[in-house]
Amino acid sequence: GSLHPGSLTYEEVQNMPIFDQVLSETLRLHPPFFQLSRAVKEDTVFQGKTIPRGHIINVSPGAAHRLPSLWGDKADEFDPNRFTPEGKKEQKPYSWIPFGGGMHQCGGRKFAWNSLKVSLSWLLRNYELEFVGKGADSLPKEDYTTMVVAPTSSHCRVKYRRRKTPVV
Repeated sequence: GSLHPGSLTYEEVQNMPIFDQVLSETLRLHPPFFQLSRAVKEDTVFQGKTIPRGHIINVSPGAAHRLPSLWGDKADEFDPNRFTPEGKKEQKPYSWIPFGGGMHQCGGRKFAWNSLKVSLSWLLRNYELEFVGKGADSLPKEDYTTMVVAPTSSHCRVKYRRRKTPVV
């Protein structure tokens, strides 16, 4: 296939390993949910403590994704190589949970993933992007006061310039 947006096939979208690595690492450092909540179905012992049936437990993907015990000494650094096939073998089960995990993970995950890949690949192939003005040297901070993490009121202006020749 040509990878031109008009002819981008499902198979081509599924075969973007570097894009997948970058998106996975971005979601590791900036997960969309600040917490995941689950009801405890039966008394459970975790690290020597009993969590009684009926209690609610919360997990913070943003905190878990930066734990050195799960991601190494450079857990705060952006490294898409964590998501190469070799890197994935090093990951502990449920260490990457931007959409939750197991049977309770977000049902729209695959749709969101494919939508991001299609739209961002089209945008990056057809436009040059440049951060301008206030906020050009850093991205907005995350706002953790809502269920879905969004940028704070800080703004980040982007200048779009259509490429003379699309990148293929």
